[in-house]
Amino acid sequence: KCLITCQGLGVLLQPSGNLPAGAVAVYIYLLCHADRRTNQCHPSEATMAKVLHLSRNTVAKHVRLLEEYGLIITERTQVQMKNGIRKNGNLRYTIVPMHDVLEQRYQRQMAELERQLFADEAQA
Repeated sequence: KCLITCQGLGVLLQPSGNLPAGAVAVYIYLLCHADRRTNQCHPSEATMAKVLHLSRNTVAKHVRLLEEYGLIITERTQVQMKNGIRKNGNLRYTIVPMHDVLEQRYQRQMAELERQLFADEAQA
């Protein structure tokens, strides 16, 4: 079972920060499968695509979008086969704590407001 607290996610779904429904579904899937101590998980894109009834390319697109929003961090992994050959593994997903995501968003908004203020003062 997955208990999800979406405090702050609503802020990201408002018109100024629209996340597509598929991206939200991928995010919730990752939340449900993340280790609570490390906030990490490593499901394959194929598995997520099958469970969420999306194409693998669509899952990859949503993962990139979640990274752009600062909700997750991805890292490439490798696996070593029995014959010693190394192959690419699944991505390791780290869920960024929501308070960090919101803090970054507020800082970007404040920087944009300051930029607009200086631009308005320069025009006056």
